[in-house]
Amino acid sequence: MLSHVRDEETANCIKRLCSVWEASQKDGHKVQVGISLHMVDMVLEVIKRMVGGRSSLRLGLEEEFKEFVEEKFYVTGLPNLGDVLPRQTRQGVAVDREKAVDFLDVMLSLSSDPQIASLCESTPHRRDMIIKATLLVIVFAAMDTSAVTLKWALVSLLSNPEAMRKVKEELDTKIGKERRVEEADIANLPNLQAIIKETLRLYPPSPLIVTHESMEDCVVAGFHVPASTILIINAWKIQRDPSWWELRLEFEPERFIGTRWM
Repeated sequence: MLSHVRDEETANCIKRLCSVWEASQKDGHKVQVGISLHMVDMVLEVIKRMVGGRSSLRLGLEEEFKEFVEEKFYVTGLPNLGDVLPRQTRQGVAVDREKAVDFLDVMLSLSSDPQIASLCESTPHRRDMIIKATLLVIVFAAMDTSAVTLKWALVSLLSNPEAMRKVKEELDTKIGKERRVEEADIANLPNLQAIIKETLRLYPPSPLIVTHESMEDCVVAGFHVPASTILIINAWKIQRDPSWWELRLEFEPERFIGTRWM
């Protein structure tokens, strides 16, 4: 769904990078490009268009918003995230579910669905708050995690020439140089898949998985867990555990090729 948005924004990012190179390169010398900012911009544009369309979702002070999201990943606690998303709604708009063009359209089309009690039975104000909070969670959760993963994948490839050679060879053989990679191609690119999986293993965008709470007394792996126990999972530790991973600190995408995780 909305794969054309991801394709278009990826192409736009590549064009911007090429423009930076063309404007800076002199006499064939290498050019230093701040790839990190371009990755964040690309991901943010994708999320904005998928959530609220090209012109519907206005974050306003986008640089401050980016800084806020990045800072949130280093700061403990939950600030008032509702102030980040603007107080703009599509009031009085009837949306046909079959013609929905973004996630906001989908949410609005479900607002009268009796199977979605939280929306259908709510007052208009509460319904708008639920939709706003849902969109905010999507924007907040997807932005930095996606950008960070892309940045670490690029860093890992630049630091591992052999992995870079293999994925370039795979792309040249199966895709060629006349077109860009499309989402439908990914299933036939095991090296590319393995690189993303190994990147997520070594550099999880959120080292501590979202906190959970046990709903009732239970026993897990022989341990008694009382109801209302707060559970924090250390993904970073698990994914570098030497009892599960050989060469646990090395970037080895091949470990995933031919396994049940592919």
